[in-house]
Amino acid sequence: MIKQLIIDNFKSHKHTVMDFVPGVNIIIGESDNGKSAIIGALRWVIENRPEGDGFRSTWGGETVVTIYNDIATVTRGKGKENYYDVSGIHLTAFGTDVPSEVSSALNLLPVNLQTQFKQHYLLTETPGKVAAHFNKIAHIDLIDKSLEKVNSWIKLLDSKITTDTESLISDKKKLEQYDYLEIMEIDLEVLERLEQDIQTRYRSYRKLQSYISQIELTEHEIEIFKQETKKEKDVENLLILYQSWENQCNQSLQLASLIIRIEQTEQDINKYHKLAILEIVLNPIIDLQSQIEENLKVRNKLYQLIVSIITMQTEIKNVSQEIIRLQNEFNNEMPEICPLCDQSILHKHENS
Repeated sequence: MIKQLIIDNFKSHKHTVMDFVPGVNIIIGESDNGKSAIIGALRWVIENRPEGDGFRSTWGGETVVTIYNDIATVTRGKGKENYYDVSGIHLTAFGTDVPSEVSSALNLLPVNLQTQFKQHYLLTETPGKVAAHFNKIAHIDLIDKSLEKVNSWIKLLDSKITTDTESLISDKKKLEQYDYLEIMEIDLEVLERLEQDIQTRYRSYRKLQSYISQIELTEHEIEIFKQETKKEKDVENLLILYQSWENQCNQSLQLASLIIRIEQTEQDINKYHKLAILEIVLNPIIDLQSQIEENLKVRNKLYQLIVSIITMQTEIKNVSQEIIRLQNEFNNEMPEICPLCDQSILHKHENS
């Protein structure tokens, strides 16, 4: 149900606000006071008609019509842009059609709007047209159309059954010419069984051939294995001799390694003996090296301190110069009398 209608710059309406009540709402007034324009504004929103700009007010400005109902707010506007606005959803480029969002939000049909001098709804129609109209509303017309289609299908099926029956009688007469095929079918079944039996026996024959080949191959391998087992004892004796020779070689290698290690140990003993003699001479030198390293550490720390002092002096000089600059700027900018407390301000001059 429409609760409120607001019209701006539509025909004779510059700004009109109308509130509606539940049920039937009647708009009355003198001629040329904008009654038809109100219906036209509603149709402009509901049907997107009329087209063009003929309905826009002559004094200019954007033409806007807004409808408030129980579920949504629909605004139709035309100015620099031609648009719909449905509860904040902005719609453009819809052509001459009404967007589905608008139709769903308003749920209004042309029958909901009756103009002046228009014939009363269905009262002047014939009973047949009234019945057809209500059948369409209740979707009974769909049942009638479905029944018409079903009846049409039944007629087609009856015709097809008649044609098929005649065709079956004709085919039956043709089949009587081929009664001998039953005897041939029995003979074919016998031949098929014989063929299957032959195929089964052939497969058994192929399996037997495969088994015979495997048996012959196995017998040949057994013969070779018997010949090799005769040489097995000679091979075992050779393996024993080889193991003994390998053990002796390993023992020889271990002895040679021990001799080399003993010789190396004796050389190391002689070298360490010479180093022990030099240790007495090297100890004072090592002590001096330690003192030199300590002195170098102290020298590095002193050098770092000197660098830090020079850096601090540079920073102090820069800060002092900045203080002097800021003092001079303060002296130049600040008056002799404080604007806040009316007290004289003591200036520190650069030469003081």
